[in-house]
Amino acid sequence: MFKNEYERNDKGELYFLYGTIQDQPFSHLVIIGGNASNIVYEPSAKPSVRVFKRWNGYHDKRITTIVRNDTLYLDFPGTYADLNEKMQMKNTAIVRIFSPELKSVTAANTNLQLLKLKQKTLAVSVSGNSNFEVESLIADFEDVSIKATDTTGIVFEMSPDLKKSGSALSRQGEMEIAADKKGWDAFHIKNLHATVSGHSFVDVGHAQIDSVDLHVSDSSAVVLSGGTMHKRLLVNR
Repeated sequence: MFKNEYERNDKGELYFLYGTIQDQPFSHLVIIGGNASNIVYEPSAKPSVRVFKRWNGYHDKRITTIVRNDTLYLDFPGTYADLNEKMQMKNTAIVRIFSPELKSVTAANTNLQLLKLKQKTLAVSVSGNSNFEVESLIADFEDVSIKATDTTGIVFEMSPDLKKSGSALSRQGEMEIAADKKGWDAFHIKNLHATVSGHSFVDVGHAQIDSVDLHVSDSSAVVLSGGTMHKRLLVNR
């Protein structure tokens, strides 16, 4: 069944099981909902929002989008028909978003991953019951601004695509997996501004940070590297 669908589509298209519901350009992203499932963003030359075609919500047009003032607004209701659909939503990246650049993200009650990111600045504001993860392909950030409220978890890290020092090697007919590249997960942030409240946490524990401006409530947490903590930090409460 999947082979037949693959044959009907462009064989070079990685996400042939996804249907495009929006293709207008945007630089900012606002998402409401989606924490019953998973939303993935990746950089691409062409902007688009794609939904998994084997999910009933694709045919029901449950996900709505509009682009206005260079901002993509996406609404992802957390409703599902039965337990089977609930499990499908939980275990599938139902929505995939693409654009050449993403300057800011505002999200509430969502699960969002930014994968293979290649930009030095980003502004993030996440609220509700949310999980937000950045996997970067570049190790140097200029300015990162984070606001996490309610019960939000935010993690910045390097892409695991950088983990291996080389491709798999073949020896006497057997494959030998290349060793992990030393220090592949370390990165640098020049300026970090973070406001963390409620029962939220922000994890930038693998980053060496030059300048940190933190506003952290008593019930929230920020994970910093030892190297960053040894520097002079500006911490406000």
